[in-house]
This record gives sequence, structure tokens and C-alpha cells, in this order.
Amino acid sequence: MNPLHYITLIVGIVICDCLMAVQPPCHPHPSDIIILYDNDAHCQIDGYSYMKALRDSAAAYTPNVVVVSCGDFVSGSTMGAYSRGEYPIRVVNAVGYDYTTLGNHEFDYGMQQLHRFSNLLSAQILCCNFKSVTADTTIFAPYSIRTLSGVRIAFIGVATPASIKSSSPQYFTDSTGNIGYTFQHDSLYSIVQHTVNLVKQQGADYVVVLSHLGDCDDSPTSVELIQHTSHINVVLDGHSHSVIQQRYVTNSNGDSTILSSTGTQFDHIGWLHIQHATGHIQTQLIDIPQNEITYNAVADTILKLKSDLSGIFQQEIGYSQATLPIVNSQNERIVRMREAGIGNLIADAYRITLHADVAIINGGAIRAPIHQGSITFNDIYTVLPFNNHTCLALLSGQQLLDLLEAASANAPNADGRFLQVSGLRYTIDTTTPCHIEWDDLSTLKSIHGARRVYDVTIYNATSDSYLPIRPNQLYRVASNSYVLQNMGCGVRLDNLTLIDIPASTDVDILNQYITTNLQHTIPARYATPEQRIILSGDNYQRE
Repeated sequence: MNPLHYITLIVGIVICDCLMAVQPPCHPHPSDIIILYDNDAHCQIDGYSYMKALRDSAAAYTPNVVVVSCGDFVSGSTMGAYSRGEYPIRVVNAVGYDYTTLGNHEFDYGMQQLHRFSNLLSAQILCCNFKSVTADTTIFAPYSIRTLSGVRIAFIGVATPASIKSSSPQYFTDSTGNIGYTFQHDSLYSIVQHTVNLVKQQGADYVVVLSHLGDCDDSPTSVELIQHTSHINVVLDGHSHSVIQQRYVTNSNGDSTILSSTGTQFDHIGWLHIQHATGHIQTQLIDIPQNEITYNAVADTILKLKSDLSGIFQQEIGYSQATLPIVNSQNERIVRMREAGIGNLIADAYRITLHADVAIINGGAIRAPIHQGSITFNDIYTVLPFNNHTCLALLSGQQLLDLLEAASANAPNADGRFLQVSGLRYTIDTTTPCHIEWDDLSTLKSIHGARRVYDVTIYNATSDSYLPIRPNQLYRVASNSYVLQNMGCGVRLDNLTLIDIPASTDVDILNQYITTNLQHTIPARYATPEQRIILSGDNYQRE
């Protein structure tokens, strides 16, 4: 059996050798209400032992303790990819979460696996804006009302419409290839307001929204949601990894709504305190020790999972002569905005291993750098944690041009669709306006006017030179299933001719390239770009 079908998480954590008491930031009154919250844990499972300890500490003062998540907890590490999200769910269940909403990465493993999650999770999934286009009701409960010390608190879930473009658009289609699901982007504010009005009619004293909208470029944002609604007391937010202890945002009635977010990977744990006597609400963020397990029953679950997965993935498979970064000194994700050495390495692995003319890899699939020094199986799983399957297909030159155009629409700004390439060179004119029309699945509908991508050439082995791309010629293109089959770069490749769907993943391909083609050594040349992609009109310098 291929050893890459096993996986582990790097063990080297500091474990307390005795029960460490975790003190809450205050001592609540027995009738007060405490809501503990996190967002974007992304499989950083060590933090859950601290969440459990904090829950137990708060429960020593009041029985009114609720634990919630604002999404993105099943994906983001080797452990999540290997188990398709099921191992992180085991830990979440051990903590005893009460509610969660859907993050965009909860869709990373497809709709069938999402429904499996809902059956495995002990927490209730809440989402008021995700539904089938043919149904009148939402797929998951839009809200839940909990009565604590006579106080009725409504929890409402809201997912970002950007889930469609950040996950695989194909996951949201029906059997005919048409849109099968919707996040109701155009009516989101009215849907949330309708849900708020509904819970208020049912006697809710407080309304807490579990949001995965963020305050980044994707619209609608959590701030915009507050500005267009009323009677929400608190929005606990995720998606943009923002650290917001307590921010007041003016709602549509001119009143203030609290906004809070904990960052990512348990940078903090959120503590929402509702004083029963006064009705005063306060949110604050609690720092937690990183890479440290607080010993309790959850820690037992974590350590057992790590033990089960330890071993073979610590085996060294090679050595890198240099560090191959994914961000620059400004913390910009270069793999999503311009040519990156690590992108060249992975694209070369696809092209050479699968004997293709061209390889294209979306920058959003590359999640971690390769550091100088020894490399283990776990290291490359961390680089490519989504376990994408490889594909080899025949594409026309015109289809390739459309893919490059769609993937370059936001250049030089970061976009997960941006393509890292092998056997291909091209230039992006960043001053040319983007003339792409997208459909409701965020996929290419049409291109108007001048194109941004030009001087596209493809390597010809016979002449050992790069020749201009020919729109009507067919090329052997290697990529992952996300790009070629699931519209990951926003292009629907109708009537795609698949030459092969190898029974391998991107990690298999990279492992084979490093161990066989590179003879276990990644050369230093992969640390820097090779002028495969040129950005013209870029009026500022980036590393």
C-alpha cells in the first residue's frame, strides 16, 4: 500500500504533566451567561484542550455555558485532509460544542461529506442562508433558541456566499450541471433580518449571530451585515482571520451591535459574558498557550489521534537546498499573485511526472512553504493539504487562454485562482481592466474587449524552445481535479477530454518528483522565479 495513504501530525508539543487549572477572565455570577467562541481553527486541534478547560472552569461558576464555532474547522492541515475532516470532528465532539455555522472550508470535501459531517457532529449546524435552489427551507436549521436562567438567547448561523468560489464550484451543481445550491447572496440582509424578526417574535431576549463573512474583500462582510440589519446584539465572526476583541458597529436603526472575532488557529478564545442582573454584554479575547495541551479528556482524544497517525510520515524523503516561501516580507501570499518558486516546483512535478505538455496549479492549493533542510512526508502534506487528485486532459489552446485569463482577473492582487505553471510562459498586463462576466457559480460566462494575458508560449521538446500558443491545437495538460473537473479557476471545461485520472494525489506526485526525478534533493533554483509569468504595468515592487 502506498505509504502516502497514511499521515501524521508533527509531534513535539509540550504536554503538561499535571492537571493545569485554567482561570476564566472573571468570576461570573451563577445566573450569568457565558458563550465561548472560536473561528477558523483550521485543524489546530491542540487548542481544543484549552477550550475544554475553559468551559469546565466557567461551569464551576455558572451552569449557563455555551460553546460555539464560527466555522472552518475541518480543513487546513494534514490531519484534516487525510481523514476528510473526520478527525477534527472527533475532537470538537470531545469538547462538547453546542452550535457551529458553516465556513467555506466545510465544503472542501464535497456535499456528500458535508452531510456526513452533520451526522457525526454533536454540535448543531446553523445556517439561515444556505439552501437548495428548488427547496423553500434551508438545508440546516437557520437558528436555535436556548433558555438559560430564564433568558432566551437566539443563535443564528450565516455562511459566506464566497464559499462557492473558494471551494469547488462543481460541488454546488446538480446532476445536470446547473446550480443546485445557493447562499442567497442578493437577498442575504433581508433573509437574516427575517430570521431575527422570527426569533424576536418567539421571545428571544438576545440575538447572537454566528457569522462566517469576515471583513475582507468578499462582500457581503460582517460589518455590512450589521449596517443593513437591526436587533442583533452580537455578531461573532470568522472567514477573514481578523482579531477583534470588541468593536461597536452601527446598525440600520442607529443602535450599536458588538462585533468580535478570534483570529485563526486558536490565536485566542472568545469569551462573551451576559450579566443576568444588568443585561450588560461584553466580549473579550483570551490568549492561550500555543502548542500546549492542557491535560483533560480532550487531550486524551488528541494524543490518541496523533499516536494513531504517527510513524511513517516522519520518515525523511529528501532535502531542500533552500527555503521555498509562499509569502513575501509584506506577508503577501505570492503564490496567489505572481510566479513563485514553490509553484514552479509543484507544477514541474505535475508536468514531468504525468508526461504533459503543460501543467497548471492554482495558487490557493499551496498552503505552506518548504523549509531548507530535511523534508518528511508530513511536510509535503502540509504544503498540499487538500488531497486533490491529479488529472491529465486534452485542452485546446483557446481553453488554456481562457483559463489563464480567468485566473489572472485580479492580478496583481491575491486570488486563489491564480495559476502557477510549467511548460508555459505568459505576460499579464495588470493595467488592462478585467472584462470578464461571471455567472452565479462564479464561473466564466464571457470575456469582452481586450485581454490581460498575452505573449503566451508553450515549451516544445522537439525544438527545445517556447513557441506561441495555437488556439486550435490540443495540448496535454496536467492539473488537479479541482481545476480541470470542478471549475476551481472559474472556467467550466465542457466536454473535457480526460486522457487519464491517475489514482494518485498531488502529494503522491510531489513525492515522486522529489524522490525519483530530483533524486531526493530540491535544488536551490526553485527558491526564485524563472520568468515564467511576467506582470507588466505593476507599478510597485514585490519580492
